[in-house]
Amino acid sequence: MALMAVWLKSFVPKRAFSLELSSIDLAPVFVGNDMSTNQYSFDFSWEMIYVIGLGLFLILSVIRLLRTMKVFRDHDFEQVDQFRIYCIPNRPSFSFFNRIQLSPELEGKSAEMVLDHEKLHALKNHSLDLVIMEIIHAFFWLKR
Repeated sequence: MALMAVWLKSFVPKRAFSLELSSIDLAPVFVGNDMSTNQYSFDFSWEMIYVIGLGLFLILSVIRLLRTMKVFRDHDFEQVDQFRIYCIPNRPSFSFFNRIQLSPELEGKSAEMVLDHEKLHALKNHSLDLVIMEIIHAFFWLKR
């Protein structure tokens, strides 16, 4: 079949198969960060995602801190040495710096043991440890 096509081509004049090529001039194309053509460009950045996460975790930490301070601000306390003792209903026992929340459900020896335990937390600045860990958690949120 191919041999027959070559044989038939020999009878056709060469001008019938000539192609005229023309050229078209195109505008140059720039690849890269040329901001002059697109001033509203958005570049994806892992750093931006990290900073947004950092900001969110810091905001959440501040909100938790303010809520804890509000619990103490809204209730009466009893001053014992350098500690402020609160007995707020429906709250578990905990300490926050020199403020101690003692659960009202506790009585007698168990209340005394919990109070001594929370005093020890306050004396050892356990609340400062927790605040520092919240800040560290905010900075290293991506590695959870």
